[in-house]
Amino acid sequence: MGDFIDKKDIKDPQNLGLWYKVNDVFKQQESTNLMLYQIPKLIEHCSSIMKLEEGDLILTGPSRALAPPLLANAIRA
Repeated sequence: MGDFIDKKDIKDPQNLGLWYKVNDVFKQQESTNLMLYQIPKLIEHCSSIMKLEEGDLILTGPSRALAPPLLANAIRA
């Protein structure tokens, strides 16, 4: 995980740019506005089946299918 961004610095979490690179080449540049479910709905669902605590992360898949990275690749996001 990289550095965390304080929620006060995020104007609109439903329109947040996300990216990742493999070997310094962009492989995905998307926005949270492309997610199938809005963030509050994801939190609601996850908290209905498990206890969420401060510091927990909810990881979701990409908005489109991507090839899995190879072990030798350097991944940055």
